[in-house]
Amino acid sequence: MPIKTGRQYIESLKDGRTLHIDGKVVTDVTAYPPLQGIIGTIAGLYDDQHDPKYRDILTYRSPTTGDPVSKTYLEAKTHDELKQLAGCFHLRALRTFGLMGRHHCQIPHLVHEIFRHEDGEDPIHAVVGETLGRFVADDVGHARRHGGDLRRRSQVFTLGHG
Repeated sequence: MPIKTGRQYIESLKDGRTLHIDGKVVTDVTAYPPLQGIIGTIAGLYDDQHDPKYRDILTYRSPTTGDPVSKTYLEAKTHDELKQLAGCFHLRALRTFGLMGRHHCQIPHLVHEIFRHEDGEDPIHAVVGETLGRFVADDVGHARRHGGDLRRRSQVFTLGHG
């Protein structure tokens, strides 16, 4: 899914969700005053991806569609790509004072890099098992294709024995 604008992000929040906050039912999160600041900050991050000043830091071409997508979905395989990914996360941290992250994007990268060998071999399947290995390996690509929207993801994975 190509990158969204801040306006598109805000409109995507008007999807019928209902939140219960401090005893109040909130049916439009974009109109609820306590959430407007955070929504505006996230919308700004989406707009930054379109800004020529930040575009190369925050986006890259999807290997599957060729569309510009968030660099948070870059599966770094080289030192240069890892530096690019770090630059993207660094800029996002600066813009949010380090207080916000996209954990569904960051955690798969972290787990994947922990188990990667220097020679490029990817032993994650052997270390954590075939099912979790496949889940981690697919997670970044899935998020890239669906613009980070994992609510639509039909696969549910539970760690544990049984």
